[in-house]
Amino acid sequence: MPIPFIADIKYRGLSSEMLFLRDHGGGSFGRTITYIDFTRDVSNENLLKKVTQSNGAIVDEITYATMQSSNFNDGLGLPSDLYSSNNSLYYPFVELKQIPSNKIVSQLKNTSASSTKYQDFKYNGFTVQ
Repeated sequence: MPIPFIADIKYRGLSSEMLFLRDHGGGSFGRTITYIDFTRDVSNENLLKKVTQSNGAIVDEITYATMQSSNFNDGLGLPSDLYSSNNSLYYPFVELKQIPSNKIVSQLKNTSASSTKYQDFKYNGFTVQ
């Protein structure tokens, strides 16, 4: 029975998004690894971009941007940027300055009854332990 692993895997020059591990029995010679590399970026296709309600009378549109701080302030960014960091945490916490592969909501656009409203977002400090 194959066991799937879904991750961004880089090993000895190989880059793959998915691999399958199969154990056919018979020791280490009975194991095979199958690498699968997708040619398109499905992470953008999986983002929720639009919500329509009440037979189209209310439409919400979502805009995303990458989680990167600008180069100002030694790479921490400015508070007026979409994402910024202040690097003020101590062990065991770590504040990530940027994750370019991570998408964050930058704007919501709501249209209803011929009126359009916008909501802009700002983020400061992504903390992990």
